[in-house]
Amino acid sequence: MSLTLAGIIGVVAMLVLLLLGVPIAFAMALTGAVGLWILEGPGPAMAHTLLIPWAEGRSFVFVTIPLFVLMGQLVFRTGLASDLYDGVRTWISKVPGGMAITSVVACGAFGAVTGSSIATVATMGAIVMPEM
Repeated sequence: MSLTLAGIIGVVAMLVLLLLGVPIAFAMALTGAVGLWILEGPGPAMAHTLLIPWAEGRSFVFVTIPLFVLMGQLVFRTGLASDLYDGVRTWISKVPGGMAITSVVACGAFGAVTGSSIATVATMGAIVMPEM
């Protein structure tokens, strides 16, 4: 079987699974596993199916992003982000455009602490939007 035909069959199979209501992650995993089985045979397909998730899950990026988002939520739930915002607001409130400057400075400080722009937007956005 040619690679082009296998790719077309895989895309069609995945679309059929999605139309049947299978979640995207399961549809992609099933289509990929069946595609490996067809193209490489059962032995290598089983080895790849077991080893690829382990190797990709150990990636530094896949470990840090959820932890940064978790840290952002912990800071938000404990009120530390509100305290940070209030502290910056007391320093800059008398400056014209102080609310916007406060938002930028607080987001910059929080982004420096967490290292994740996603966590910063999720956390500080919930605090800054009602104030603005």
